[in-house]
Amino acid sequence: MSVSCADSAKCAGSRGRSAAACGDGRRLAAEEAYRHRGDLQRMLMARLKSEEQVKEIVQETFARFLTIDDGAKIGNPRGYLFRMAVNLSIDQARCARTNIFSNTVELNEEMRASDVPTPEDSLLHTQLQDLFATALAELPQRPRELFCLHRFEGLSTFEIARKFGISQRMVQKSLARAMKHFNHRLTGVWAA
Repeated sequence: MSVSCADSAKCAGSRGRSAAACGDGRRLAAEEAYRHRGDLQRMLMARLKSEEQVKEIVQETFARFLTIDDGAKIGNPRGYLFRMAVNLSIDQARCARTNIFSNTVELNEEMRASDVPTPEDSLLHTQLQDLFATALAELPQRPRELFCLHRFEGLSTFEIARKFGISQRMVQKSLARAMKHFNHRLTGVWAA
């Protein structure tokens, strides 16, 4: 491995060292790191199980290691390389998980949901509306008013509390009781 003129000038810059000394230090650090390549590949293979991923991470690890300004000052090049490789494998796994959720899968025509509901869906929707209307009518007047203002009119609990002259906490408790009532009345409908 050879050090370019730009690297030598950068190393010799403000540190008061000669360019040759810097180049030698970087070269020695790179050689020391390269000796651990086999161990690094075996460790990554045990973690990743994919030779292609291992090769990518090893290459990226060495590429990053070689860009370190003063590789000669790394006390434990092997440990540094291994930590860098593990971090890169973790980053790669995170990216893979993110890509699973961000990639959209094109569905073929048979799998796409139809815009027209089936008769069963229409019947279930009608029954659900009827059950909800009955459950809403069963609520006492004040909780029903609070629920309607919050869910249908879009008022915040603060606005409702101000309108009725009650505390925001009271509105929240009333809405929670209403939701518990709906949950109790509509349980089992979703399983149908």
